[in-house]
Amino acid sequence: NRDFSYHIKSESVHGSVFDYQGKKSFRDLRISLLGRHQITNTSLALCVCENFDISEKEIQNALLSIQIPGRMEIVSKNPLILLD
Repeated sequence: NRDFSYHIKSESVHGSVFDYQGKKSFRDLRISLLGRHQITNTSLALCVCENFDISEKEIQNALLSIQIPGRMEIVSKNPLILLD
């Protein structure tokens, strides 16, 4: 909480929505990665990005495109099957 913080707004099997506060603020950021630790990891990456000229739209698009195949990957919804 010294250099940045975040507030989780929702979490589901589809991903997470959160707000980020650092030197800059971003609201309603979405990631498809599962797990609260992924929000922490994403927030740390955002803290680094604050030092570069990257638009909020570029950040949002990049976050939506992140995938880690085989890492908490949903391969079936009915029945629910995850690969990890």
